[in-house]
Amino acid sequence: MFVRHRRALALVAVPLASLAAACSDGSSVAVDDSTISSTSTTNSTSTSTTALPTTTTSTTTTSSTTTSTTSTTTTTTTTTTTEPPLAFGELDDAGLLEWPPFPLTGPLDGVAALTGLPADDDVTARAVLAVKVDNAGPARPQWALADADVIFEINVEGVTRFIAMYHSNVPAEVGPVRSGRASDLAVLAAANRPLLAWSGGNPGVTAEVRHAAGSGVLENLSALDHGGCYRREGSRRSPNNLIASTGCLYQRAAGGPARLLWTFDPEWQPPPGLAYGPDSMFDVAMDGVRVTWRWDPGLGRYLRSQSGSPHVTVGGGQVSAANVVRLHVPHAPSRIDARSPEAFTVGSGPMTLHRDGIATLGTWQRNGPYEPFSFLAGDGSEMSLRPGTTFVHVARQ
Repeated sequence: MFVRHRRALALVAVPLASLAAACSDGSSVAVDDSTISSTSTTNSTSTSTTALPTTTTSTTTTSSTTTSTTSTTTTTTTTTTTEPPLAFGELDDAGLLEWPPFPLTGPLDGVAALTGLPADDDVTARAVLAVKVDNAGPARPQWALADADVIFEINVEGVTRFIAMYHSNVPAEVGPVRSGRASDLAVLAAANRPLLAWSGGNPGVTAEVRHAAGSGVLENLSALDHGGCYRREGSRRSPNNLIASTGCLYQRAAGGPARLLWTFDPEWQPPPGLAYGPDSMFDVAMDGVRVTWRWDPGLGRYLRSQSGSPHVTVGGGQVSAANVVRLHVPHAPSRIDARSPEAFTVGSGPMTLHRDGIATLGTWQRNGPYEPFSFLAGDGSEMSLRPGTTFVHVARQ
């Protein structure tokens, strides 16, 4: 099956040497940590470059006169305030992200959007179920993490969490489910109104998620509002034991049919001279965790290990993927909660694509929150993923 998604690309030239340097290396349910191409076309009115803090400077001058000595003293105070960057666009009058009009698209014809593999109509019409899954030590092994079509690993406060996206293969239960972060929103916006399963979040994140849902960007299926779809697992301690029922969640909202997040091509190969080299085994450094991937040519998949051991789920399956993508993304303290890092996935930066046992350096690019990711090789040509599952590391730039 050959799946390709075409659109106009603004090519970003990144020297290969700089890329190599950057890429080496039911009772009640409580919220857990609220303190803290088949051708698909999307249109977005929002464009963005790499997020940078905004600096505001104000100057105050104070004068005083002492008559007994007939002297005048002038004191000038300069205050500089650094405003946290925005993921994209601007803030509305309520101080929330202002979402462009949402371009809901129809299903792909005969293709599962997240894998690029053949699929029946009942699958292509299904919405993506995006689940926030914990990756702290007490949360492992996770439930059904290995069944996800796409997994984004995102830095939080010294550890990582996953956005596990289920579409073509939906297990009965997923977990442990944890809270959301500001970094999640721009990733979720690309999935064509997905169902978001999460435990809840601090007031700022909760307000942003509810605002995004009200703008048609996603369906908010938090444990706060849909507690009947979640349970606590007795063998684990809270907060690492919240489990979501996928069947229940799919009954609560329809969402929009999944759409492509990137291009697929089973025949794609690195342009001559641009392959970084074989990648039979490689490490990826994320906050608080070092991950090792090993290429298994017999399976045609990369197998994930974490903290020196295979990363397995409750059922015993090892987390694996046909593609591993390393995105090097700008991070800054979140404007919602400065203790939490925010990753900016609208813009561009260096990346590495691991597929078929070969690593290729390139550039990721995304011009708006509803846009799929473009992956460009050093010569400006488009890099395509192998049909199958994909694991994305949203790593620090």
